[in-house]
Amino acid sequence: MNSESEVPHDIGYVLGNGPSRNRNRKYYDGVTYGCNSIHLEMDVNLLICMDAWYQFQIIASGYPA
Repeated sequence: MNSESEVPHDIGYVLGNGPSRNRNRKYYDGVTYGCNSIHLEMDVNLLICMDAWYQFQIIASGYPA
């Protein structure tokens, strides 16, 4: 898939940072939701972060741009 508009929006994946996540898999055919520092390992469509320290780190990294 070449663009965001081609991502199937009827399939979603919620990805965490825990040990159960397959870290070898970098592509998901659908919308990806990630939390906290997952942005260091892969890009996600929607990044969710409630912790102020992680928010600071994410903004400082330039990831939101």
